[in-house]
Amino acid sequence: MPFGRDLAPSMLHRPSGYGEAAQQQFALRTIRSLLEDGLMQIGDLPYPGEKFAGWDVSIDAAMQRVHDLFVRRYDDRASWDLTIWLGLTPAGERQAHKLKGDATD
Repeated sequence: MPFGRDLAPSMLHRPSGYGEAAQQQFALRTIRSLLEDGLMQIGDLPYPGEKFAGWDVSIDAAMQRVHDLFVRRYDDRASWDLTIWLGLTPAGERQAHKLKGDATD
């Protein structure tokens, strides 16, 4: 899932009354929660035909990268849009199927 595209509707577009900093913190908390819960892994956008490979770094290091790209360069969307990729883990796939109502377990 590309960070700037598929997460954009829920995390990157501010509801009225929420400032830019609040929106960024919401996005960072959401990403950290998904990583800590083992539902997603984070890495670079794969080239067409390549399998996604997550960053081989700690969650703290990954979140620092996201902060550096997303928060520090927020006004330069081209520098972070479609550069951070979130991929479902097997546990994330199972949870997604449960939420859709088509779980097999």
